[in-house]
Amino acid sequence: MKKVLAILNHNIYLERIQSFCDEEHYSLFLVDDLENIDVNQYLFCITDIKEIVSKYVNTPAFICYITSDNVENNRVFYLKPDFKPSHIRFLLDVLYHGQVVNNYLSSVDIKCIAKEYVLGNDYFNVDRIVCAITYELVTYFTFSDLEKLRLGLAELLTNAIEHGNLGITYQEKNDATEHGSFHNLIESRLSQERVKHLNTNVKLSLSNSKLEFIITDSGKGFDYHNLDDRDNETISIDDILKLHGRGIRMAKMYYDSIVYSGKGNVVTLTKNINTINN
Repeated sequence: MKKVLAILNHNIYLERIQSFCDEEHYSLFLVDDLENIDVNQYLFCITDIKEIVSKYVNTPAFICYITSDNVENNRVFYLKPDFKPSHIRFLLDVLYHGQVVNNYLSSVDIKCIAKEYVLGNDYFNVDRIVCAITYELVTYFTFSDLEKLRLGLAELLTNAIEHGNLGITYQEKNDATEHGSFHNLIESRLSQERVKHLNTNVKLSLSNSKLEFIITDSGKGFDYHNLDDRDNETISIDDILKLHGRGIRMAKMYYDSIVYSGKGNVVTLTKNINTINN
């Protein structure tokens, strides 16, 4: 479902909305009203008409309202008239991943980020954690590129918890998976008293030229010197489906560099940024 509705009084916004749709490969449909339209077939409706917002605010339609007024409704997302295509992407990330963020102000642009997170062993919510950590990156990447980066980060963060903090070996995971008891194994390790005090540290830094994540778990580490260092082009579907080392292989597909250090409990993921999507 990559379709967007627009109901506009002022066509000055049309070029920027179309630019967003072109970049994300969405189809834009201009209409006069939402009556008799199945809004479930569209991602959202963007409008600069207050009456449209009032009429459809309590319907299933996802409304994005362009206005200079200081108004707020929990069911409506707002954009200032000088919005950029990246600001639409920022708001839509809420729709995709349920992040709780303020409506994005077009007067605010992110140029660099430096953050550090201390994460518990919330193994079953890794995807949500990754989205919470990376939601600001929509300023720099299209949705399709960002989802790849999130997938690679989630794989290595899962590894940090699973093999690092919980101490599950590849053989233990393989045996438990074959016997259908992997979920029980995870629950068992999570209940151990020693594990409750172990954390994973994630550092995020981003500038005009590079995105970097540094993940450090509290585990014993491993001998990373013999890791497969083949180029991304040689990674096959069979590699991805392999149980052992799948996370590392997938991350290599989406990042320019994956480097382990320390005793094997530190991994740095790097993505070069050639251009910033504004």
